[in-house]
Amino acid sequence: ELSQLREEQSNAKEKLSELHDLLYRRDETIRQLQQDLKSKEEALSHAYKVNEESAHLRNQHSILESKLSQQQTETASLQAKMDRVEYLMSQMMSKSGGNVDAGDTD
Repeated sequence: ELSQLREEQSNAKEKLSELHDLLYRRDETIRQLQQDLKSKEEALSHAYKVNEESAHLRNQHSILESKLSQQQTETASLQAKMDRVEYLMSQMMSKSGGNVDAGDTD
């Protein structure tokens, strides 16, 4: 009976050792999964930040396109005015025979 108890004790110690090994492996798996989760959370945070920066840049691009369009419109308007002034100047030059001071009597 004593030998049977010793055998049971030996089996129990072996089983306990196996359970400790299993527990250790599971703890390692948990640590690895936690590390993987942390890495993925950091990557996701970075992705959100990049997405926000991208949205900001798209907004700025839209604003700059609008300003460019406005400046192009203003430039076209000024060019039209300059063309009109040049036309009027040429009309005045042709009417005065090329002498701009023709009306001056000083």
